[in-house]
Amino acid sequence: VVCLCGEHDLQIWAIQHPGHPVARFAMALLRPVQALKSCNNAWMHARRLKFGPNFCCAGQVVLGEREEVERALLAPQARGYYLGQTAFISSHCPGDDLGQRTTFLLAMSDEGAGGSGDRSQFKACMERYFFGSSGMAARQHDGISKFMLGQLAAEYTRDRSRFFNKQGPLEMFVIRYLTYVLFGIELEGEDLEVMKRWLCGNTGTVHYMWPFGYVLNKRSLIDQVAAIYERAPALQVFEEGVAAHAEMTKQELARAMTAVIRIAGKTGSFQLLETILGGKAMPNYDGETTGSIDVAEAWDRLDLDNRDEVKRFTLEVARLYPPVNVVHRVASEPFTCDFGGRAGSFP
Repeated sequence: VVCLCGEHDLQIWAIQHPGHPVARFAMALLRPVQALKSCNNAWMHARRLKFGPNFCCAGQVVLGEREEVERALLAPQARGYYLGQTAFISSHCPGDDLGQRTTFLLAMSDEGAGGSGDRSQFKACMERYFFGSSGMAARQHDGISKFMLGQLAAEYTRDRSRFFNKQGPLEMFVIRYLTYVLFGIELEGEDLEVMKRWLCGNTGTVHYMWPFGYVLNKRSLIDQVAAIYERAPALQVFEEGVAAHAEMTKQELARAMTAVIRIAGKTGSFQLLETILGGKAMPNYDGETTGSIDVAEAWDRLDLDNRDEVKRFTLEVARLYPPVNVVHRVASEPFTCDFGGRAGSFP
C-alpha cells in the first residue's frame, strides 16, 4: 500500500479514516519510525520543501503556515501524551500514586480547551518554588554559580577536544548548575551519581517514549531522583493543600520536576549550549549552506562583553538549530488545510 500510494498520501487517508484496519496497521509502523526521524531538523525541512508548509508525518498533520502557528500558540491548547510527534506512555509520566491525576504538563489541556484548570495551577506551583522564586534569582548570581561558570570557562579554554564529551565539562556543568540554581542542591557523592544516571546521555528520555519505554523503564531511578528533589532547600518551605495549586503535594511536584528537567531543562539547554559553543554541527538543510557554518569560529569572534551581540548570536543559533522543532496539540474540531494546492479535511 505504501508503494502504491506513497507514505504521505497514505497518512492523509489514514488520519481521515482512523478506525480502518489498514490505517491502524500503517500508523503502527510509521508513527514510531517517523517520530524519531522528526527530531532531525534537516529531515523535517526536506519534507516541508517537498510537500509544502503543511504535511503529514508520524501519523499527524504538521501545520507550518505562520498564521496557523500564531493562532495556535495564542489560543488555549488541547494536548495528549506526546512530545512533538513522539507518543509517550501515559503510565510512565508523572502523577499521583493512584494514577488518578497526571502532573505531566505537556499532556494537560488548557482550561479553555477542555482542561480542568489543574495545568495552570500546577504551573503556578512550579513557578512559586522554582522558576519565579526569589531563591532561584539569588542563586543565579551568588558565589557558587559564579564559581561554576568560571570553571566552565577555564575548561573550554583549556581543552575543547573533551569539553563536549559525555559526562564532560559542559554536560556536568548543565546538570550541576540547573540542580543548584533551581533546587539549591550542591550535588556530590551518591546524589551526584544518581543524577548522572538519570540525566547524562539520552536513555532517560526514552523511558517516556512509546514503545521503547517498555524496554528501558527507569521507574526506580526516577523515584531516587524525586527523593533528592523532595529534600531540596527550595522545597523546605513547601505548603501542602494550597487550593490555588490544585492541592499539589510536595511529592507530586518533585516527580513532575524529574520530567521537566530530563526532557526540557537538561536536554534542551545542553543541546543549545553545545551548538552555540561549536560542539554540534548545524543541520545540513537542503538548498542551504548551513552545514558548512563554523559556529565555534563565529563564537570566538564575539565581544562577550556586548550582551546584545551575544543575545542576537544565541537567538540566531536557536533559529537555525532549535532544540524543539515541533510542538503538538489535539484538534478539538474538524479542520481543513492545504497540501500543495490540494485540500485535505480531517474529522
